[in-house]
Amino acid sequence: MRKIFAIAGLAIRSAIRSLVVVVLLALLLIAIIALPLTIKGDGTLTGAVQVLLRYTLGAVNIILSIATLWAGCAAIATEVQEHQVHLLVTKPVTRAQLWLGKWLGLLALNTVLLASAGGVTYGLLHWHLNRQPLSADNRTTLREELLVARRVVNAEQIPVEADAQRIFAEQRRTGVLTKDARPDQVLAAIRQTLLQQAHSLPPNLMLRHVFKVPTATTRPLVLRYKFTSSQTDKNPVACVWLAGAPERPDRFQRPELAAPAGIHTLQVPALLVAADGTLTVDIANVNPEPVTMVFAPADGVQLLVYESSFAANFFRCLLIMLGELAFLGALSVTLGSLFSLPVAALTTAYAVMLMNIGSYLQILTQETFIIGSAAKSNTFDLLIHFLYVGLYWLTKPFQTASPLEPLAVGELVSWSWVAGVWGWQVLVIGGILTAVGTWIFNRRELGLPT
Repeated sequence: MRKIFAIAGLAIRSAIRSLVVVVLLALLLIAIIALPLTIKGDGTLTGAVQVLLRYTLGAVNIILSIATLWAGCAAIATEVQEHQVHLLVTKPVTRAQLWLGKWLGLLALNTVLLASAGGVTYGLLHWHLNRQPLSADNRTTLREELLVARRVVNAEQIPVEADAQRIFAEQRRTGVLTKDARPDQVLAAIRQTLLQQAHSLPPNLMLRHVFKVPTATTRPLVLRYKFTSSQTDKNPVACVWLAGAPERPDRFQRPELAAPAGIHTLQVPALLVAADGTLTVDIANVNPEPVTMVFAPADGVQLLVYESSFAANFFRCLLIMLGELAFLGALSVTLGSLFSLPVAALTTAYAVMLMNIGSYLQILTQETFIIGSAAKSNTFDLLIHFLYVGLYWLTKPFQTASPLEPLAVGELVSWSWVAGVWGWQVLVIGGILTAVGTWIFNRRELGLPT
């Protein structure tokens, strides 16, 4: 281990001496200080918090990712190109130890930089909020809805599968389906239509949602909802929210005048949760003008339950960011041990691009490609389809959601998320990269006779 740590120290000094990395670190300092002062939110308290968290930490993540990719590719490729690696491989140091030392050096450097950037961002957030004159309502919102970690609970799904199968069988029996129609796509469309109808609230009617609260809490629960309306003018819609068992005399009731397409929240006392851990929520459409409220089946109405403090959530977010940087370091060091610096940098950039367009690749895998004027797909069209399918499944193991979005809106960044990133990306995939990289590096000719 002493040899690995010694190589790690050399990797840190080499990265610091690199002009590119120094420039990127200067940009890191500018991003932390300048972004909160130059980017203005929407004027709300939520907007100010999101600017400080999402944009500042997002810029930090991008800059550190670029620095990691460059330093990782150069860690071994530059030493091979300049023949400095010969001084190491002639000593009692294996190439696996060389790889691990370079990777640990990058990880240590990223840990220090990310911890520093995170600490400064956390301090700036509280300094910025403390110097603002906040009303009692804003301070309650800050404490219960923003600077907190809440678990998102979706309502129990309304069952539509039996009706979808019945409608699908009827369409097939009556010949509505064409011969070239894909049964899975037709059935999925029927399910989506039924779900949309089940989550639509016509005038003077009531829609019920049932939530299963995972843990007991005394903190207020937060209902978050968004909807669209059948009117095009986007006027606010009058509705009444009721929470708790229908037979309870103290059932929560709150009238709302909410605008479509916006995100709205309201607090519900935690004591309204039933003994079995369920919370019943009803929405009544009482708008004077006839208008239908349409809630998204997946996230139209959600319940937010307190889980932990904001500081713990912030720490877990930094751990996920560090895990992703550790994976990028393993990828770049591996490619740098196989190719020259320009080829390794280009290959790494292309791989990262594919990992970040996973959602677009998934959409493309569901498309039918017809090249030319032919009415049916030919062999070339099928090859394009399978190319997108292959790229999607190849990059799927590396695709992870960003923790900055839930952090900025007070949602939980869970320990299982942290464990998934470090367990899968760092240990499993990073271990595979280590094995492959060192195996090929051991067989790479570092010096040719002249």
